[in-house]
Amino acid sequence: MNKFKEVRLSDYGFFILSPSLMKEYLFSKKIKGKKILDKFENDKKLYLDSISKGIWLPISSIDAKKYIFCASLDSIPENTKSELGKFNLSVGDDDSIWIGSLGSLNCWDYIIFENEDKDVISYKAALTGQVINKFIKFEIPKGKYKVTLTSVAEHNESGYFLYFSLVDEFKNLIDPRDDIYSFNIG
Repeated sequence: MNKFKEVRLSDYGFFILSPSLMKEYLFSKKIKGKKILDKFENDKKLYLDSISKGIWLPISSIDAKKYIFCASLDSIPENTKSELGKFNLSVGDDDSIWIGSLGSLNCWDYIIFENEDKDVISYKAALTGQVINKFIKFEIPKGKYKVTLTSVAEHNESGYFLYFSLVDEFKNLIDPRDDIYSFNIG
């Protein structure tokens, strides 16, 4: 099982995606520019197409704060609190997923994810000098997955656990923005 990693969300949600797959998808749709979140929000057909293919997983309506994340192909650990939903997600040739603040997709730049040696992209806060993790990476083999998202508590911190189960194909469209889902554990 992967270890827990920390990320600080700067806005109302987070994304999970495979950068190589997102790059491929945007190219195939002839989408250019950095504001891809706006493109998905303003074009419902494009948004639904992208999540039906597991290109990305947007999780919105949560508090902006520090969370811990863990991803695994093995099993769901005992310290999970509750299942939040099962969703489609594909992993591309980079054999990895990245998690970060949803709003950062309006500054999309595939190049920042190309350095395979890093599993965290951080910055230093100007006022405090504190190092803050902006994006975190988990290694997951290429394929199509049903991802079970659960809430978790570890060492007095709250966060999310992602369990990846390999599937042959996606059988239905699962939209995490549907009202039946509640992701705010903060």
